[in-house]
Amino acid sequence: MKRSLLVMAMLLVPFALPAAETGSVTMVPPSVDGSAIVQVAGRSLSLSDIEKLPLRQSRMANPWSPDGAVWMGVRLADVLAAQGLAGREVALRARDDYTIRLKPTDITGDEPLLATRRDGKPLDPATTGPLMLVWPAQAEKVMAKTAPDANWIWGIVEIKAVP
Repeated sequence: MKRSLLVMAMLLVPFALPAAETGSVTMVPPSVDGSAIVQVAGRSLSLSDIEKLPLRQSRMANPWSPDGAVWMGVRLADVLAAQGLAGREVALRARDDYTIRLKPTDITGDEPLLATRRDGKPLDPATTGPLMLVWPAQAEKVMAKTAPDANWIWGIVEIKAVP
């Protein structure tokens, strides 16, 4: 009996989704021209403005891609530093006015990714785009429902310092 359980477990392992793997992007996606998609510290930024920062990618499952996907974007900390907001508490607002507040320790501790693409394609503004904040370090816990997904905000249109 123990042997058959071990064999079954070994057969299932290759199909298990690995933990989130995050790293630098090796192939830069084609640039997308277009108008501003987000206001950061009062400045209008386009997708190409954001993707000029060092791109990162993370393969993970989450509630928006339960079978796993490759999420690409830039570290939120890099965007904030580039716009003079490093070390500040910030608010991120979605197009439906859903808003989250993040402290500097939230941002540096789990290194959230300001995702611009999923599986190489720009995020659809009609669904999760133009930007989505994903948390690779929390993905497994969110999928196991042992951590909340309240900070996984999509449709981001504004990032600003909290007074």
